[in-house]
Amino acid sequence: MKNFFKKNRYIRIVGLVSVMSLVFVQESQAKFFGSEETILGTQYAYGDTCVQLVEVKYYVFGIEVSSKIEQRPFNCNS
Repeated sequence: MKNFFKKNRYIRIVGLVSVMSLVFVQESQAKFFGSEETILGTQYAYGDTCVQLVEVKYYVFGIEVSSKIEQRPFNCNS
C-alpha cells in the first residue's frame, strides 16, 4: 500500500488538496454556508417595546445569495 501512494503522485496531490479545502471550510464555515447578522440600530417603538433593525446576509459556497433587513421587537427595560 505504501508503494502505491509513492508511485501514484496524483492520489497524493488530490489528498492534499482535499485536506486543505476541508481545513479552509471549517475555518470559514460561518460565511461559507449560513448567515451573518449585522445590527444596524435600535429604536424606541411604544410602551416598553423597542425595535432592533438587523441586516441578515445568507451565504452559499461563500457567495452572498440574499440579504434582508428584519425588525425584531424586544423589551427596552431588560
